[in-house]
Amino acid sequence: MRGWLLLGILTNLTQGWIWIPDAWHQIANAGAVWSVAAFAAGSLLAKRLPTAAVGGLCAEVGLVVGYYGYAEFGRDGMGDLFFPLVWPALACVAGPLFGVAGSWWRRAAPQVPLPRSADSAAATREAVLSSAHGLFLARGYPGVTIGEIAEGAKVALPTVYTSVGNKPSILTALLEPALTDPAIADNLAAIEASDDPRTVIELTAEGTRLTHERHWDLVYGLFYRNPPGEPAVKAVLDRGANDYVQALTRVADRLVTLDALRADVPRTEAVDVLWFHLGPHAWMTLVGERAWPFDRTQAWISRSACRALLKDHH
Repeated sequence: MRGWLLLGILTNLTQGWIWIPDAWHQIANAGAVWSVAAFAAGSLLAKRLPTAAVGGLCAEVGLVVGYYGYAEFGRDGMGDLFFPLVWPALACVAGPLFGVAGSWWRRAAPQVPLPRSADSAAATREAVLSSAHGLFLARGYPGVTIGEIAEGAKVALPTVYTSVGNKPSILTALLEPALTDPAIADNLAAIEASDDPRTVIELTAEGTRLTHERHWDLVYGLFYRNPPGEPAVKAVLDRGANDYVQALTRVADRLVTLDALRADVPRTEAVDVLWFHLGPHAWMTLVGERAWPFDRTQAWISRSACRALLKDHH
């Protein structure tokens, strides 16, 4: 603030400097000069719009106060009070306005794209996803802008769109590793190779635990507690849920092949029972909402599923 006061004093002083041509004296007295200062303040504080608006306000008000303060105490007084009253009011409007404009300019300023190798493009994409991951978890999906993601990744805003896409595309890309985790296929292969029904269920509990635990901060912290309402994201989540059911259906089929199901549990019901005990909500409830450790949760849901499904379980 002190700097803006001094600059306001300087704009008053420069009107009388003899080495400035007469026609240029009024530049120091122009509101445009003060607005440029507010714009510059906003561009320097581009991270958050409210901060940029306050910065622009402080710049504009500081200049006005410095200018008229020096006129009153350093010269022959302010004279008519009309302008000393009008300019502060205008500063309260123009300051935040030009501060926000400076912030937008800084965050959206295009950079000339340079040719990138495949490795460089992959690194840029990873930087964008990493920035979005941290911001989404810290502030929630709706509270994050593309500009903030770009700033966190240290890339130009257009680069976010070219490397990953818009916000729903970024969120979808973050979810994709959880849906395509190679551990899922490995676990299903082990299940279909097992001849022991209890081991089949234990392997299922282990596999679902592994995929949830690997991606827990995203799956629970973002998609479960505060699921985004984007249709594109919902479509990906629906696909993930369908893939989950298909995997549990293969587990049920293996139990049918081993003739392991209780007499009162048909195949279709076995899928539902597996979903109840080993589906995502079991993990979200026990680990997320009840703070159970993963080890305890895995052991409990495995025992519970065995009791509910297997005819020879005691």
